[in-house]
Amino acid sequence: MMAGVSTRISLAAHRAGSWLGVDERGTAIIEFALILPMLMILYIGGFEASQSISIYRKISDLTTSLANISSRDTIYYKSVIDSENAASSQIMSPYPTSDLTVTMTELTMDKTTPGKAVVIANRRLSNGANTTTRLKNAVLTGLPNSLSAGTTYILIETSYNYTVKVGANLINPIPTLSDQLYILPRTGAVSPCPDCD
Repeated sequence: MMAGVSTRISLAAHRAGSWLGVDERGTAIIEFALILPMLMILYIGGFEASQSISIYRKISDLTTSLANISSRDTIYYKSVIDSENAASSQIMSPYPTSDLTVTMTELTMDKTTPGKAVVIANRRLSNGANTTTRLKNAVLTGLPNSLSAGTTYILIETSYNYTVKVGANLINPIPTLSDQLYILPRTGAVSPCPDCD
C-alpha cells in the first residue's frame, strides 16, 4: 500500500516538475521585450550616425568645391562671391540648407607676425541671406602659423547645425559639423574687392 502511495506522489511530482521545466510558452515574448529597447537604440543611433556622417561628407565636398571655384577668380565682387556661395544648395542636396553657413574670406598674411592677416574681402551665406561678417582691412589673428607671410589666401569656412530627427532626447547634442580650407588663388595676386564693405 505504501508503495502505491509513493508511486503516485513521485508520479505527481514528476508531472509537476516536467510542467515547470518544459513549458516554454511566453518565453519568446519576454526575451523580445527585454531585447527590443537595445535594438531600437542601436537602430536609431545607427540611422542618426549615418545621417551625420553623410552630411559631414557633403560639408567637406562643399568646402573643397567652393575653394576650387573661388580660387579661379581674378577680382572679387559681392555678386561673384554671392553666386559662388549660392552653389552650396546644389552641392548639399538632398539636405536642407537652412542650417548651413558658408563664409568666404580673402586675406593677406602679415609679413612680420605669424598667424595674423588682413581681410581683403568677405561674404557669408546663412539662412539664404548674404552678409559681410569681417570688414575689409580688419585684422584676423590666431590663424595657422604654417601660412606663408605676405601671401594672399582664400579661406572657405562651412558649418552645419545638424539636429537629430529621431531620438533627440537620447542623442543630442551633436556638435556643429564644420570644415575650413585655405587655398592659394590660382591666378596669382587677386585684386581687392571694390564693392566689399
